[in-house]
Amino acid sequence: MAAAVVGPLLVGVFGEGAKEVGNLVKNFDWSKINVRDSKNNDYLHTDLAPSFGKLNKPGLQEMDDKLKIMIAATMKILAKQSDKSWKAVLSTMMQNEFIKADESEIARSDKLIKNSSSDFKTDGSPDATIVKEVKSWFTKLISDDDVLQSTKIDIDVLGRIVAQSGATIDSFETFFAKREKHEQTLIDIGVLRFPDIEKPYFKL
Repeated sequence: MAAAVVGPLLVGVFGEGAKEVGNLVKNFDWSKINVRDSKNNDYLHTDLAPSFGKLNKPGLQEMDDKLKIMIAATMKILAKQSDKSWKAVLSTMMQNEFIKADESEIARSDKLIKNSSSDFKTDGSPDATIVKEVKSWFTKLISDDDVLQSTKIDIDVLGRIVAQSGATIDSFETFFAKREKHEQTLIDIGVLRFPDIEKPYFKL
């Protein structure tokens, strides 16, 4: 499907052997995440990955010529750009004369903080309550069903990682004496969702 949509430009924009973001998330080995080591780089990272949603060859053929030109021109512009970092791609998309920004950049941040050792099970098993809490928190933070559906992030998996972080606390005594703080990046991904018949616009 991807090749039918963008042809050789796919490699220029997303790299050789590029995978749709849903596959990257699904196939990532989450067991590599180590919340004890804040410098651990074994987290899911990619500068830019595609999300084709409902776009396929028949759908592409049904699009009007202006939309096809917009897609092809945007891909050519991004293919020429060596820097695929978030800021660079965002800047390029904002300056792209073939598209118009629908809204300004959305930036949200929040913290889910657990202050008591009693919030965690120190045997390393995931706490169902925390899994549910993380899922609710993450969904509210993103606040965009389109993003959640296109990235296909398994929030239950993220919840279990957070819920198991109690295993990094050596003991209750250590926790209270040192007020240990553990944090670890889990996901850092840039996603470009392609237009389709139902949603005829790019989304970064």
